Amino acid sequence: MDGSSITASGLEYKIHSFSDTRDSARDNQWIGIRYKAETINGDVIQNPDSITVIPYQTYVDTGIMEALSLLYLGDSASFVMPGRRLRPLGISSSAPKVKLTLSFKEIFSPEEYQFSKQYPGLLQLIPDSNQQHIISMVRSKSIADYRVTSGIHAFWLKENHQGKRAIAGKRVVIDYEGFTTEEKLFDSTVKRSEPFDFELGLQGQVLRGIEILLQQMREGEEVLAVIPPELAFQNGSSDGTIPPNTVVMYNVKLRKVFDNETADATTSL
Repeated sequence: MDGSSITASGLEYKIHSFSDTRDSARDNQWIGIRYKAETINGDVIQNPDSITVIPYQTYVDTGIMEALSLLYLGDSASFVMPGRRLRPLGISSSAPKVKLTLSFKEIFSPEEYQFSKQYPGLLQLIPDSNQQHIISMVRSKSIADYRVTSGIHAFWLKENHQGKRAIAGKRVVIDYEGFTTEEKLFDSTVKRSEPFDFELGLQGQVLRGIEILLQQMREGEEVLAVIPPELAFQNGSSDGTIPPNTVVMYNVKLRKVFDNETADATTSL
């Protein structure tokens, strides 16, 4: 490669882009990468569509480990190495030389990696500084069920399989608490002692994410939901409390589903 460098072990490399971070891989972390492996002639051997996560273990003699040791999080580079050194990527090649174009995308601790396997895509929504907090919070809960709908990650804390379903057009009563991913409370019917009584599906009553969530719930159930910005406060909250494009969490209790919207408002909750 033009303008390339060579390490003491003979690994040829060329850095394409540098990030502003100085976060590097450490032993026993899990590393997310995007890559393309090809022959020296340009024939593609492997080019996955998504991020590949591998363990970082410098005591394993592979070209991938050495390549990653030269990069910081966010960097990208090309490497030339023997095909046999690509085994961690599931590539079996006897070619004396292959080209690997690599982008260093993510770093996970062992705990974060196991969490991300159990709840795929959730940590990608959460700012890095808050991820450990979210892991601890979820681990502290007794989770009855977990579902992902329209990008909403929902943890059922209480189930009621016999409860009436909340569907559009039904009058419902809910309690909710809204939190940032730092678990800072910004809205609460519980704190105000004012359960919210409204017609589900009527535009502008609740966040779109809560509306979608409620239609997955039954009367008597309680759910903790992580809601992406496009279903919450994409442009920020009207009072400025929530900045634009902020992921939020809601703890929602579906207290009552009325059989019809004209039910007596004084019905016991």
